[in-house]
Amino acid sequence: MTPSVPRHHVAAEQEYYILSLNGSQGAYCQVLLWWRPDNRGYTKFLEAAGRYKESVVRTGLGYYDNHETTIAIPCSEVERFALRAVDVDHKYEIMKLAEFALEER
Repeated sequence: MTPSVPRHHVAAEQEYYILSLNGSQGAYCQVLLWWRPDNRGYTKFLEAAGRYKESVVRTGLGYYDNHETTIAIPCSEVERFALRAVDVDHKYEIMKLAEFALEER
């Protein structure tokens, strides 16, 4: 029997959400805007936001984490405050589903 070679634990590279400060600030701001994957626009939905590897963020700090228009925040930290909710834009559809469910009883 040959001894097994110990596997070295390789820590996963930390991932970051990129918060856009354009549109996410102000007294009346009610949503945060996150960068989508591959720098392709913005989203208010965390599930649709891009997860950017630390190596990518570090090589482009002036772009991804300049603290004027963007801030890179560890995904694990943001996810601690995330809620799963229904978008108010779909309130009408949800109310119709609720009415249908009540009729089925």
